[in-house]
Amino acid sequence: MRLAHLAGALIAITLAVSQPAHAAQTGDWPCIQARVPELGLAAFWSGPAIEDAAFKSWRDHPQVAKLVETITSRRIPIEEAEQRIADFAAAQKGDKSWGPLAFAGAFAELNGLRATIIAGIERFTRNQRALAAATTKDRAELQSIVASPGEKSAEQRARIQELQTKIQWETRLHAERESTLRYVCETPVLLEQRVFAIARAIQNEL
Repeated sequence: MRLAHLAGALIAITLAVSQPAHAAQTGDWPCIQARVPELGLAAFWSGPAIEDAAFKSWRDHPQVAKLVETITSRRIPIEEAEQRIADFAAAQKGDKSWGPLAFAGAFAELNGLRATIIAGIERFTRNQRALAAATTKDRAELQSIVASPGEKSAEQRARIQELQTKIQWETRLHAERESTLRYVCETPVLLEQRVFAIARAIQNEL
């Protein structure tokens, strides 16, 4: 491969390498949405007082535990979750003791899931940063070999081809990951909205 062709290939690859679509807002947090690591109970619940023990004891009530499992599932549309709550309340025949327990369970489950997702988003950012650094290093090596004077040895030509392939793969992987970032960043907000809807639905039945 002639030097001019190598230089042209290098320029094409360099231009193809995308930069992160979202700059980190704070440390490892890349989302536009504010980073709120944990939700506060008082921001969602204004019903009967929930004792600390309820956040563990709700599992001791099979019917409540089954309800919590259903309404916290992201596979269940929130409208259906609200209907399940209404149906459950009707079956209790006036007994409202289930309400604080059910919300304690739902809050604990969704808050925990949300914290796990936030940690995953930050890990995603670190992985993207490491991938971008690796691509930068590979591009620098490729440019150094291409720019070196004289005919390229067989070993150099093989390394050039290897680096070109590696950079293309890294670029594609980085772009594919970035394309999912918007959805991933919205997930904690969607979980927060679900907590609010569940709280409202339960309190409406108490």
